[in-house]
Amino acid sequence: MLRITSICLTILLLGLSASITHAESNLHTLRTGEKLDLGQGYDIEAKQVDVDGQKVWLEFSKNGEYIDDDILSSGQTWTSNDGDFSLKVRVTQIFQGAVDSIVQVSIISPSLSETPVAYFSASPTSGKAPLGVSFTDKSTNSPTSWKWNFGDGTTSTARNPTHTYTRAGNAYTVTLTATNSAGSNTATKTNYIIVTGGPSPKPVAAFTASPTSGSIPLKVQFTDQSTNNPTSWKWDFGDGSATSTTHNPLHTYIKAGSHKVIFTATNAAGSSTVTKTAYIKVTTPVKPVAAFTASPTSGTKPLKVQFTDKSTGSPTSWKWTFGDGTTSTTHNPLHTYIKKGKLTVTLTVKNAKGSSTKTMTSYITVK
Repeated sequence: MLRITSICLTILLLGLSASITHAESNLHTLRTGEKLDLGQGYDIEAKQVDVDGQKVWLEFSKNGEYIDDDILSSGQTWTSNDGDFSLKVRVTQIFQGAVDSIVQVSIISPSLSETPVAYFSASPTSGKAPLGVSFTDKSTNSPTSWKWNFGDGTTSTARNPTHTYTRAGNAYTVTLTATNSAGSNTATKTNYIIVTGGPSPKPVAAFTASPTSGSIPLKVQFTDQSTNNPTSWKWDFGDGSATSTTHNPLHTYIKAGSHKVIFTATNAAGSSTVTKTAYIKVTTPVKPVAAFTASPTSGTKPLKVQFTDKSTGSPTSWKWTFGDGTTSTTHNPLHTYIKKGKLTVTLTVKNAKGSSTKTMTSYITVK
């Protein structure tokens, strides 16, 4: 059993990695429970010492988290590592000082992992689409993670991925970033993968629409966003109307409800369909209620004021009276006041169900 005393630890540091720094002196003394900082969050602690039995208990940790420990005799060497940091300790002497028990050790080889040097190969590097390519990581210094960019918009974090290029007529630049705890490094091979003519892939259907909600009658512009060059299109607007084969159709909804849109894109390689449920929401029109804001509402002439319609009920027309003798039918007009005074502003909005007027008295102050 170890005799527990107040412990003094003297450390002789030999061959330290350049990334580890210490105080000016290479001799370090520690009392029981104190730790010697080795840098990068690593430390060793003398837990107990037995001068009579010539043994010492050392513990190796990082950021307060236990890694390893051992009870060592004088002259014994201890090796430990956590995958990034290799520690080799030799106990050179255990003796009784004037006050405290002392252990002297030699830190032979603490070394942090070096930053990787990224490198890779691929096979084949040319051929017809679709071209399957196997990539092989050949990086040095033991990377622990990888990020591949294949140059066609796709990536991978596998160490040795296989990737299929589907587009012909392109030379693809490939990059690999290799990383470990010491850092990362990137290798780039420009125009590395050459893909020549081959069958075009079938489309991947996609589309957008604007607007996607509003009251009857609602005009909606549909826009094809498909990839892989479709040559024909079919649209089902979900309102019982005839389908359309136009590339980017403009469709008017005259029935209220939430409408599902189905779109199919086709080329020589095949077809693809995308469905958006309850995508277009059409409401029955109601009489609008006029409302608006302005910014700024005061200032010196000439005063530029941005008016913003806040009306509800989906108005289809607007009439603004700015109080200085001028009007506008713009939805959200920008107006410049050139005369001083307190101006009253009126907005009248209309739709098929009626009209509404909002008046703001002395709303704009021009100094």
